[in-house]
Amino acid sequence: MEELIPIVSPWRKVLAVYFFDCTKEDNLEVCREYKIRHKPSLRFFHVDLVDLGYRHGFDITTQGITYIQEELVPVLGYPKHHNLNFNVVQPNETLKTLWLEDMAIKYLVLVYQPSESVLGMETALDMLPYRGVSVRIVDDYAVLKEIANGERLTIFKRNGNEHSWETISHTVKAYVHVLQQFLKAEGYPIPSPPHPIKSAEGADSFHLEQDEIRKHVLKGPVRIYRADLERAIYKLLHIEIPKAQNIEGQSLNALKNFMRVLAKINPLNRKGKIMLRGINKWLKIKSNFTGDQFLLRVYSLEQAPSQIFGGRHYVGCVSSKPFLREYSCSLWILFHFLTVAAAEQWQLFKPGFVLNSIKGFVQHFFFECPSCSDDFTDIANHSNTKSVNSHDEEILWLWETHNEFNKRLEDDDTQDPGFLKIQFPSKAACQHCKNGDDWMRPKVLNYLKNLYDIDSLSFYGLPSTSSYD
Repeated sequence: MEELIPIVSPWRKVLAVYFFDCTKEDNLEVCREYKIRHKPSLRFFHVDLVDLGYRHGFDITTQGITYIQEELVPVLGYPKHHNLNFNVVQPNETLKTLWLEDMAIKYLVLVYQPSESVLGMETALDMLPYRGVSVRIVDDYAVLKEIANGERLTIFKRNGNEHSWETISHTVKAYVHVLQQFLKAEGYPIPSPPHPIKSAEGADSFHLEQDEIRKHVLKGPVRIYRADLERAIYKLLHIEIPKAQNIEGQSLNALKNFMRVLAKINPLNRKGKIMLRGINKWLKIKSNFTGDQFLLRVYSLEQAPSQIFGGRHYVGCVSSKPFLREYSCSLWILFHFLTVAAAEQWQLFKPGFVLNSIKGFVQHFFFECPSCSDDFTDIANHSNTKSVNSHDEEILWLWETHNEFNKRLEDDDTQDPGFLKIQFPSKAACQHCKNGDDWMRPKVLNYLKNLYDIDSLSFYGLPSTSSYD
């Protein structure tokens, strides 16, 4: 959403924009209170409505910059702000009455705004930095003709002079440019630009590391990275599960089953394994608890997180743009790892148990993408995970489901342009996994087992290779 800032910066007299990172544990309480479950989330708070029961604001569901502008513009004129008046000029109003509304105004701009357009409103917002300039909207052509001889864009001075323009395109950008050029020629002082956005301390080195990781991953070959598995476990323990207000009943049962699997099968170092076993032991005696209580138990058991979760980057799940891949990608990687590990240690769980524990976790604790959770649950119910009769079938069921998701998301705007969704594995990754259009399931199974085997995991992106069994 950083590209939104320069667009709305002229509106800063009436609109403040803040970034709040819900992936940081310090912000968890606020994110839970305001029910911010997925990223990116855009929430609008109106000063007049906070005290009327709308303290949580309103979600702006679209992510397209143009659509965000269109949603914001109509509501920013209320309450009326000095120099900003979205009320349209009425038939009984004249140039004289318009001037009388505010004696501090030096220039009066009339903009013709067709129906179902925000052209005048957005022009008024973009001209807010120019003190003494008032932009008024006319939506009735007869009124426009009476006051401004029908010209779509006209500026009046108090001394009676007026200037009109017929621009090539009737856009906000064209109108604002013409007005700015006119005011510049008039000797009007140019407003100071907004302060540039400053990167957080250490951000430059972090982004440089990200670039190096991307280059490494794109060079190939396909690898599974411990860093991604650790990031997935870290986030689900510290961010996602604690988002839940209350954990009881079905959600508690789902969590117990998933943590039972994770305590037995995980790629963490020795301290991490001890922590997961401690969480699993604690869950066994609990009948209900809050997300906060769960997080406190995690804190008490891990003691020094940096000694368990050393990597600070996603690697195979690195993204080329913000808010894409990362956690959702790493969660898939973790699920695949669990099915393969369960097949290798077949005596730990009955066939189907791991899949059903994954299904329960996604259904109750994948807050980042509710629609993804619904789709996964729908696919799981439709194909009936309970019919899985072997550990190998678990591996292949999850592989097919993941490819089904990839197919559904091929044209989705959540797809990372740097890492396009494919039917996995590709021909380059596994030459013999496909014969024409048909998957060779035994070959795919063998490929997945080798890929996700714990001895095949890469340590790239982690500070140390010690203390891992």
